[in-house]
Amino acid sequence: MAGNIDLSALRSLKRDIIIDEEAFDRAVSQLQELINDIKALETNVNEMLLVLSTGFDTPAGRKFINSCKLYVIAPIFQQEVVITQVCENLKIAKNGYQSVFDEYRRLLNEMSQ
Repeated sequence: MAGNIDLSALRSLKRDIIIDEEAFDRAVSQLQELINDIKALETNVNEMLLVLSTGFDTPAGRKFINSCKLYVIAPIFQQEVVITQVCENLKIAKNGYQSVFDEYRRLLNEMSQ
């Protein structure tokens, strides 16, 4: 029958979607900790290379130090950039849902009175 809607098909599309405000906060916090750890690693590796460079003051030593900067330090920094962007995107997403969270709390408050 044309024009009839199969309600069982529509029911199968129903989903409960949960947007957890605390999950956003936990994720941002954990990513921020990871960013701090990456920065500390980058600092430690740079300090180690600085110490090594004093004993590697030869053309081969300088080439080694430069390759370490290129293949060790640069990827660490790139990882920091990516994770920082993900963290910022999560903050923006949470702010986008803030009115939903606030309204949900308001409704719960009204219902409990």
